[in-house]
Amino acid sequence: MDYSSWKLSTDMGVPHPVVVKKLKKYAGTTFVSKFAEHKGQKGRIFRKKPLQISRYGSFEGQTIYTFNKSHYDECSKVEAKYMEKNREQARKNALKNLVKKK
Repeated sequence: MDYSSWKLSTDMGVPHPVVVKKLKKYAGTTFVSKFAEHKGQKGRIFRKKPLQISRYGSFEGQTIYTFNKSHYDECSKVEAKYMEKNREQARKNALKNLVKKK
């Protein structure tokens, strides 16, 4: 655990709650089972190798987490690859439906 959520938010220039939301997504804690009442899929691509986060403390009512920065970067790359794959599939579907006769 060599990095904190507070340091990451100041380095990136984004609000701390945004960073915490992303960390929890990479940790797989936002995943909701398909058998649950609300079917969510956030964080499901990180279930095999989730980011390990631990609570460090709190400041101004916000919880600060610590995590491994290299693993965070790896999760970020996995998410970018996943989003690109989805974007490509959506493009193919749009083109296929565009020429479809009604």
